[in-house]
Amino acid sequence: SGGGAKNATLVESLKTKFPGKRILDLNELGVNGDAKEALLFALLANEMIMNTGTEERPTMGKISFPA
Repeated sequence: SGGGAKNATLVESLKTKFPGKRILDLNELGVNGDAKEALLFALLANEMIMNTGTEERPTMGKISFPA
């Protein structure tokens, strides 16, 4: 995804390293690869808000408000 998906050398290297496997661009899976970072931060924020921080499921971050 992102810049890596546009790097032909990297993509070819992955295809060589994993013969017989499909190397997909996230866009092919319906996710905008250029928005991956924003998507992941949104996911982490959701997990932080929805998580109670029990011993079995530790908190996934911290909400910091401006001073």
